[in-house]
Amino acid sequence: MNAIDLSPIAEAVCETLGRWLSADPRDVTLGLRTIAVGSVCNVSCAVLGCYLVLRGMSGGGGGWRLGPGGRRVGGGWWAAG
Repeated sequence: MNAIDLSPIAEAVCETLGRWLSADPRDVTLGLRTIAVGSVCNVSCAVLGCYLVLRGMSGGGGGWRLGPGGRRVGGGWWAAG
């Protein structure tokens, strides 16, 4: 059975980590700040999207409902026209 030599990969990983850890602290701070802002935006959009999808699936808030005589009335912005 042939062995796979992983030393070049390990060397590249260690070199990259070494460069990142020895980088200028301002660069690291800027990178972490960018990641934090992206995470906050992602979570807020995910929560809003889940709320809207679940609200639409449950039939509440702008969905079709039965009116007088059993007719469907209402609808959301997508039903206009």
